[in-house]
Amino acid sequence: MPAKNHLSQEQKERLLKTLKEHENPYVREKILIILLINDGKTYQEISNFLEIAYPTVAYWAVHGDPDNLESFLDGRREGNCRKVTKEYENLLLEIIEKDPVENGYEFGRWTAARLATYLEETTGIKLSGSQVRRILERKKYVYLWAKYSLEDKQNPEKRKAFQEKLSEYLRITKKTPERLQVCFWDESGFSLRVIRRKSWGKKGTRKKVTGQRRRGRVNIMGGLRYHDKKRINFVIKKGNADVFYEQIKSLNNFLLQEWVEQGKSVEEFKDGSAKIVIILDNASFHKRKDILSKIESEMPDWLAGGSLPLTIVQADFSFDRLVSVKKRYGAVYQGLAALLRCEGAIDWCTGEEINDVIYFEEQIDSHHIFPVAWCRKKGIDPKNYNCLINRTPLSAKTNKKIGSKAPSLYLEEFELSGTSAKRLDEVLRSHAISPKTLRRDDFEAFFQMRANNLLTLIGKAMGKSLSFESSEDFVRDCQNGNGREYKPHPEIITNY
Repeated sequence: MPAKNHLSQEQKERLLKTLKEHENPYVREKILIILLINDGKTYQEISNFLEIAYPTVAYWAVHGDPDNLESFLDGRREGNCRKVTKEYENLLLEIIEKDPVENGYEFGRWTAARLATYLEETTGIKLSGSQVRRILERKKYVYLWAKYSLEDKQNPEKRKAFQEKLSEYLRITKKTPERLQVCFWDESGFSLRVIRRKSWGKKGTRKKVTGQRRRGRVNIMGGLRYHDKKRINFVIKKGNADVFYEQIKSLNNFLLQEWVEQGKSVEEFKDGSAKIVIILDNASFHKRKDILSKIESEMPDWLAGGSLPLTIVQADFSFDRLVSVKKRYGAVYQGLAALLRCEGAIDWCTGEEINDVIYFEEQIDSHHIFPVAWCRKKGIDPKNYNCLINRTPLSAKTNKKIGSKAPSLYLEEFELSGTSAKRLDEVLRSHAISPKTLRRDDFEAFFQMRANNLLTLIGKAMGKSLSFESSEDFVRDCQNGNGREYKPHPEIITNY
């Protein structure tokens, strides 16, 4: 038996490093035996601690050479040749990601036995199903239920457009269910012969397979109303276009009954009840031409002079939206800039109307009216001076001239450059700005009056009357350059 501390420092460090890094557990076990003997432990103590046979400890205490790490490889196991090659493992991991049908098989899933058979035909290496299973488990694969997916049939662009439209519908129905209701509609079936399928997949992920169903289902058709989570369900014999249309009529009758129970007359139902948006999947019978014709005959043709669609009728724009939008290249700012140009916005330096030529030649971009540096100095809330109300399309030359100066100062410079006060006022009004507020450096009055003017322009474009309703946050936080608390400004006018 080797003596205590018989290893040199170099040998000990080499063994400790190998103990941490070597992949073979048997090699690590033998190194641990040598290190424990070096610590002065007896064969019996090591045997009890590692729960291995006493002769094993005695054998490797003699035959384990700390200067030759290959001596720890068990020569007695050399007869057990490892059949599996690296190429075999790579092919195994590659084939489980493919559908068996792609390789000419009729079955729909790979079991360990089927994988072993296929790989034996391909590589000539014969393994049992349990051996293949152990390889996959060592590679962190598990056998679990696959997840049905329809991603192969989806159009990403149409899906994104639908999600945006759906989000707007849900926002409206949550806020005003008496005007719009959204119902998610689907069909489902129950059968004793449902195809369920397991498949190999990486741990933590679930492989997706196309859904396949057999006949003989009992079907349920119905919907879930979004705003109050009310369910409307119908048991049907078979899901087809005719049954679908009949159930939609049943839904209409249910809503009519609900309307009458509220104490309202049947005659008012058609024009006074909430509009219904039904969200459907892509089932073929939802798109049958005769069914679509029936639906179209009952829907108003707004393009031919009928009533406007619900999305246009219920479209809205508020003061809070003007304050919350900060993106200079976002859709809201670009739309507002285009609206100002349509209304004849004039560049402050050139005095010319901002047409398409001027827009690109003069590098027109979104710039602050009250400069950021001046606003910070006066302690104005960043969310107010960075919002759309304090931005307008200006040329790079104009923005350079504004710099970080107070509005009253840079307006004086424009006048000294040859622009008359009257003409300068006209230029400012073309941007929906009240000249008086800039000449007084009154951020609060400017903020309220321009918000009102912008809402007037937007309302005119939408064909609606938009009111100036300041948010609670603005009432609490908005301060002008002199730090006065917020009060509704008496000079808010429409004709700026």
